[in-house]
Amino acid sequence: MDLLTTTQVAKELGVSKVRVNQLIHLGRLPAQRFGERWAIKPADLAAFKKMKREAGRPAKYVVMHKKRSWEVSAQGSAEARDKVIQELGEAAPPRSELKVSRRRKPKRSKK
Repeated sequence: MDLLTTTQVAKELGVSKVRVNQLIHLGRLPAQRFGERWAIKPADLAAFKKMKREAGRPAKYVVMHKKRSWEVSAQGSAEARDKVIQELGEAAPPRSELKVSRRRKPKRSKK
């Protein structure tokens, strides 16, 4: 079985070798460790390339409940709400009581 190095995968994806290592450590790209090096199966790379991903950073959302608020990165308001509920566990308020809004960048003052 042929395995790919992180350098080969980086060239294939058009990203840096550092980014490939980040994807491996985040668990998004399956890999096997051999000593100090990582090896990726061609089938795992093909599956990774087929995954639907949104470009750019996830948006910041503010989840509010009465006098408390949490800022989270998420792909949508429902995911932001779910992250807060998961983080708080049993102490989480009912889902219907959580208000979510997208955080806007502050306007820069003109000089």
